[in-house]
Amino acid sequence: RVEGKLSNESFVSKAPAAVVNAERAKLEKYKANWAILSIDGISTSCGITTRHAEEAMVDRTMIANASRTLIAADHTKIERAGFARVRDDFTGITVVTDSSNTDDLAAAGMAVINV
Repeated sequence: RVEGKLSNESFVSKAPAAVVNAERAKLEKYKANWAILSIDGISTSCGITTRHAEEAMVDRTMIANASRTLIAADHTKIERAGFARVRDDFTGITVVTDSSNTDDLAAAGMAVINV
């Protein structure tokens, strides 16, 4: 991270609640064919997770407003958990991953594409 540069992570974690709520209201007005997400963890015990509560809110809103959801997650994200839960239910979610440890996710209803 370059000093003085505003990063998305910094904005999301330090934004006042009123700003976060205003951004959520804007997102709720959109309809997307695809929500393409990068997350911090997917596991059958904890669901889909990320590091920041505000980011989880944005992810939940995008999933709710998209026709389909695709998650890009390398092997380091499979069967791991982040701090904030995005979603427990894997129905309608597709994960693209290089992990071979995905049988439990598929059994729980997530579509898995191994690359």
